[in-house]
Amino acid sequence: MPVVLSKEEVAKILDSVDNIKHKAILMLVYSVGLRVGEVVKLKPGDIDGNRMLIFIKGAKGRKDRYTLLSEVTLKSLREYWKEYRPTKWLFPGPDKERHITIRTAQRIFEMACERAGVKKEVTIHSLRHSFATHLLENGIDLRYIQELLGHKSSKTTEIYTHVSSKDFMRIRNPLDQMLEEKKVVNLKVWIDDTVVYHSKNGQKATLSYMNKIAKMALRLNAWHCGNKKCY
Repeated sequence: MPVVLSKEEVAKILDSVDNIKHKAILMLVYSVGLRVGEVVKLKPGDIDGNRMLIFIKGAKGRKDRYTLLSEVTLKSLREYWKEYRPTKWLFPGPDKERHITIRTAQRIFEMACERAGVKKEVTIHSLRHSFATHLLENGIDLRYIQELLGHKSSKTTEIYTHVSSKDFMRIRNPLDQMLEEKKVVNLKVWIDDTVVYHSKNGQKATLSYMNKIAKMALRLNAWHCGNKKCY
């Protein structure tokens, strides 16, 4: 199974990079789901900022494809281009006639993970895995993910259904449910007792008590709706 980074971990990794060139490389790999061998071979002309597309030439299996360009990534690329003005290769190495190596890109990622405090056993390719998994968790159809990744077979893309936490997150743990049900019972009793107490003593409920009861009722309703974020 591929190791997947959470969205929070990806954000930490990207935020840890100050070098605009290095950040642009990592942002492209994640936001586009590129293979490292694809990102290092990109040329300036492959970036279509008007149509928000990236052209991937001679990808794995020698299959050309277009994929989506993130607005945030485009902004980062424009900042990078203004500073470096690349010509032949989007990310040239020390020798401007050659692109950076895969090993260099991997080292950039490793250093970013170290600064971000990410301890998982990951490689730069994990950004591609994370991109696909996060799309799946956001409800994107597997067929579109297959096209974006450039997979020839849908079987290759289906591996991400095994690492996505989307369906797991829908399952309510029975222990959590049991304790929540107990809280609801206690909450009902508290509300009833409060109302009865004020009625017996011929008193009107104070504003603070009324507010408290209202909040408790909202919590009770939120639990029945299965939406814990309501409270």
